[in-house]
Amino acid sequence: MHPANAPVNKVIQRIAICNGQKKGASAEHTAGAAARPAGKIYPIMAADKNCLTLFSYLAKLPNRKITMKTANKKNYEARASIIKAMAHPARLFIIEELDKKERCVGELTEMIGADTSTVSKHLTVLKNAGLVSDERKGTTVYYRLLCPCILDFIGCIETVIESKAQHHMEMLRCCKANSRA
Repeated sequence: MHPANAPVNKVIQRIAICNGQKKGASAEHTAGAAARPAGKIYPIMAADKNCLTLFSYLAKLPNRKITMKTANKKNYEARASIIKAMAHPARLFIIEELDKKERCVGELTEMIGADTSTVSKHLTVLKNAGLVSDERKGTTVYYRLLCPCILDFIGCIETVIESKAQHHMEMLRCCKANSRA
């Protein structure tokens, strides 16, 4: 846990205690908690003098700006490196083909229509990112996809592309309708 998040975690913990979700809760909250669905956080009742309200607690926090330095910068960098590794049409094609079955460099070279050294470099980038692995079988090296869930990300990208295309088509229809009027 990052030190900047500690006060917020205390607030959440304090709310849970005040709402009868932990031992030591006040009688007013314990009685009301039985009628409430579990797993939800409810506002603190003003009658409980042992509990700070969420707003009074947050008001006592120092004014902090959230920056990449206070956030987990290494995590963002790791994510970006994986996205960069995928950021080539040939690599996206390789990922989709390796999801179907494992393939050797020769097969991928024929499918992509590039030379062997180029396809090998693409595979090395994907391997270094942790997306594919290789296994030698005799004299041939076969590659397989390690993280098939990456296709969910690609599916999300396709949804964005479709949405963008629909928006452009709507704008085009409006422009045509306005020009005729």
